[in-house]
Amino acid sequence: FQRVDAFGLDQDPPALSELGDARVGPRAPGAPRGAVALVGGTLHPIDGPDIEGGTLILRDGYIEALGKGLAIPSDAR
Repeated sequence: FQRVDAFGLDQDPPALSELGDARVGPRAPGAPRGAVALVGGTLHPIDGPDIEGGTLILRDGYIEALGKGLAIPSDAR
């Protein structure tokens, strides 16, 4: 058996300063441009408790904010 790193998982990720902002990783193919708000769902954050009746705001395919009682951007779909 020979392991091949076909997905580049063994490479060090770029420093945030090299990325230009805090968004990490590639944009999902087909992700909508602009803001999208998903309202009233149960959110399951990796680093915290579940949020019932929460809001998830995506911008250009990246998570911009999540929580309860968030202001919805005026340009959100």
